[in-house]
Amino acid sequence: MPHGILIIGAGIGGLATAIGLAKAGYKVTIAEQAQALSEVGAGLQLSPNAVHALRALGLEHIVAPRASRIDYVQMFNGHGLLQYLDIRTLAAHYNAPFWALHRADLQIALLEKALKYDLIELKLGHKLTKIAHNEFGVEAQFENGEAIHAIAAIGADGVNSAMRRTVFGVEAQPTGLVAWRGLAPLLPAQHHTVDVHLTPESHVVSYPLIAHNMRNIVWVEHAPALPAHAPTHSATHAQLNAFLAHNTKWTYWPLTTVPPLKTWCEGPIVIMGDAAHAMVPFAAQGAGMALEDAAALVSLCKNANSVDAFIDAFKAFEQARKPRTEAVQDLSAHNGVVYHQTGVIAHIRNLIIKYSGSGIIRRRMDWIWGWQPDST
Repeated sequence: MPHGILIIGAGIGGLATAIGLAKAGYKVTIAEQAQALSEVGAGLQLSPNAVHALRALGLEHIVAPRASRIDYVQMFNGHGLLQYLDIRTLAAHYNAPFWALHRADLQIALLEKALKYDLIELKLGHKLTKIAHNEFGVEAQFENGEAIHAIAAIGADGVNSAMRRTVFGVEAQPTGLVAWRGLAPLLPAQHHTVDVHLTPESHVVSYPLIAHNMRNIVWVEHAPALPAHAPTHSATHAQLNAFLAHNTKWTYWPLTTVPPLKTWCEGPIVIMGDAAHAMVPFAAQGAGMALEDAAALVSLCKNANSVDAFIDAFKAFEQARKPRTEAVQDLSAHNGVVYHQTGVIAHIRNLIIKYSGSGIIRRRMDWIWGWQPDST
């Protein structure tokens, strides 16, 4: 019988899972299609549920020095401030901070930790082309001609997952939205603040990347009909225009999602993270759900010692995680609809935000932010 676990993908979910499994005594091979791990992506946010997942995996302390603590959230429309939230009390309530950091910083922290384990082997330049399973485990074949045998396999290879496509025949779906990503100089007053600007048919989110002395900007709009080099909508708020003026380079990022799948597992094969449930970023939970998945999967697999045991663990993982991630997908999509309203409906939305106070946001998000590892 083959020994060890194969993980496809060296992103956030794959690395976190590999570390957790290695700590539990499993030999792990990570197969990554890229020839080198480069600084891809942009900023991301981690709410208390994600920090609790890192804590459960013993990884909070390696991420904390690279993260920016978020204490306040400000929401604007074109005329000014709608809502100001002091989330320090929420962080105290959940016993975990709200963080923002560059995706590459998180990946590098996890990679450096993973490479310290003799039980983890990282294979770059391994693009999955085929995977099959039998009573002895799995055999994965790669474009470079190599084959890897393992007792079980985990697909953590992102929204464009080769594992998902190979096993389940499902491709990611375009949303018709695009995220323009950029950076602006970080001002002292912005060190611990997330700003959300609601504009007609688009919205802008910005937050600090203190380790880089920059502010990450994400401008989401409907994909332009013609090629463009910057957002096609105009900003209407002076503060927004002020820091957008400092950004000279935009990265065009079409948003795609994965529709709810019938199942995440087939025998001793399972998918996780964006491979299983990629979502639009309007609840800031993409990375958080991947980290929750990692903590849950490691917990459920820690006593597995046979193909059948991994099959059972993967089924339990899907049963525990699938309803939650699908609910987060739904909330994220709904937020996008709310953010992009125009006319009278946008005016009503603004009034609700302005006069409802922070309590409504906490009630709306508590089931996400209050997640603990033992609740999977």
